Order: sequence, then C-alpha cells, then structure tokens
Amino acid sequence: MFNVKTDYVLGLTTFCNEYLNISVSGLAKLDADFVLIIYNDNPNTKLTKKHVRNLGYNGPLYIINTEHNVGVRQARLNIVKFITKKKINAQWGIFLDDDDVLINLNIPNVSDNNWAIVQNMAIVNNGMIDVLRIINNPNYELNIDGKNIELVRPHLGLVGTPVRISLLKQMAVLMENIKEQISDIDESVNCRPPVDEMMWAALNIIARHNDDAACPIFMDTTNYLKIDIDSAAIKYGTSIRPNKCTTAQAERIIERHNKAIVAALDAAPAGQNSEQ
Repeated sequence: MFNVKTDYVLGLTTFCNEYLNISVSGLAKLDADFVLIIYNDNPNTKLTKKHVRNLGYNGPLYIINTEHNVGVRQARLNIVKFITKKKINAQWGIFLDDDDVLINLNIPNVSDNNWAIVQNMAIVNNGMIDVLRIINNPNYELNIDGKNIELVRPHLGLVGTPVRISLLKQMAVLMENIKEQISDIDESVNCRPPVDEMMWAALNIIARHNDDAACPIFMDTTNYLKIDIDSAAIKYGTSIRPNKCTTAQAERIIERHNKAIVAALDAAPAGQNSEQ
C-alpha cells in the first residue's frame, strides 16, 4: 500500500508481545482514523497481522519483525524510515510503548510553528481494574488520587505526544549520521539511557534550529495512560532496574547528546539534515 494519506501514524514498539493485549486492545476502541505501525523488537518472536486483528484492531496496519534487538530508540527511528519508504502521507506521528494505553486522539488545528502537542499523562501505580476499564471505555473517568494514579501535567516527553512527521523524519536522518557518537554516549554509562527524554530534547533543538519561533503547544487534556504496576526489570531487552540512571546521570547524558545534535546541525551543509 503506497501513498497512504492519513492524519496520524501511531508507532508502537514492543518486546514482550503479551503486552499488546493492553495497548492494541485500547487502540481498537479509539474513535479515530490512523495507521498503526508495530515494531517487534524481539527477534525470538514473530508477530502477525492475525495476532493483532484478534486483539480487536481492524484499521490500517504494518508490522516490522526485527532480526536483531535494536532498542527503543532505533526501533522508533526505523518506524520513521518505514513511513518514508512506504510513502505514508501523515501530519502527526505518535510513539507508544506496548504496555501503555493511548486514551484519545483529539488533536486541534494548530499553528504551523507548533511542532508538537503536549498533553497530560496519567501513571497507574496500583489498581489493574482502572486499566481494564479504560481499555474497554476510553471515556472512563480516572480517579487521579496522587497515589494509586498520578497525573503528570504537562507531560514533556516523546511517548504519547503528537509530533509533526516532517520533524521526525529530519531527526531520523540526523541521528543516523551520528549513530556512532550516540552509541558511544550510551556505552559510556552503566545504566539505561533516558532515551525518551533524549529524543524529545533532540526534537526541540532541531525545531528551533529550523525556526526560532517553533515551539510545542500545551493542550490541557490527558491522552496517555502509563502502566507502572509490575515494574519489569527488563524492557526491550535492556535492564531497567536496578541499573536505572540517577537524575544527575540522566542530565549529563542528555547534555552530551544535545551537544552532539547541535554539532551535527552546525556541521551539515544546507539541505543535508532535511528529511529524505
């Protein structure tokens, strides 16, 4: 299927495919048109369209099964490359984790210089019943009590946030050009790098490099439910706990990553860091 036109592309990365019972089942209930691309980063499993259809999702669907585990950053970048390869004509891209729930796709018309639509994220620490209820009914009203369910308002990060596809494509090209530097940064620490925050910071830098007036816009709604109940020790083939980066470590990693992004933008000849 080529030259597909849609408003939204949802890029869902998975390693433990069983979690798709949560994320895909939730997507099946959304009253919106979108293309779903699932990147299966587990080389020991093969995900099929039949598997996904059995979870209730019947919309446009692509599945990428990897031969080698690449991690969440590269999985997302590979999804963006796939969008370009398949000529999927979309305005907004949203990345999702396999064990979370996208609650809505209510996106307003915004200015051309608004490159992302920041919203709120609810984090479920206890109470699987709330997860099951919102999967069955995206309009279910969560009880944000600050303990069992916390609210991050606003949520500043890439997961769950609509970002312009054109900017995602530019980031994918640039990060491909400096992938060895990024790998060196990752390998220099003994913890799991804060990939979501690193990619979000990179998008900010690239957007402002293109246009000084470029900025995200805040929409005060909750669109994403993060499930933090079982606190798995391994995700996407990488240890999360106890080797989780401290705040200070994360800030240093992001700072080094930002410098690499800025240097790549400054060094690239005109047109070199645009989408391909």
